[in-house]
Amino acid sequence: MANGIKHLIQSNTKLLSYCEDASNWVEFGAGCGTFTLPLSQLLDHLTAVESSSTSKHNLQRALKHHSIDNVTVSSLNVQHQTDQACELLRRSDGIFANPRRSGLEPIIQTLEKIEYPPLYIIYVS
Repeated sequence: MANGIKHLIQSNTKLLSYCEDASNWVEFGAGCGTFTLPLSQLLDHLTAVESSSTSKHNLQRALKHHSIDNVTVSSLNVQHQTDQACELLRRSDGIFANPRRSGLEPIIQTLEKIEYPPLYIIYVS
């Protein structure tokens, strides 16, 4: 694993240590699991959202290979700001976002629709 990725994972692990009261997280832009796999070791539950079917398939294979069962993989598209997206955010304590070039705007627009948003947002760019 490249040193830059290792450093990002270590930095995010440190940030998560400040969020001890947050056990249910959602990760946007999960890809094939670069952050999902290490995050799964630190959290009670993680919903990994990935819209690419190829990345989603590879993530599911990696989770199975590593016997990780506290991660739910979803292809939910937050850009559509559906009731389902609002509900996912409403029941989450924190958001880990590693979005594509579109950035956080769709996530922020969905957050604006819910009364009690998650307490924490960790943004990797």
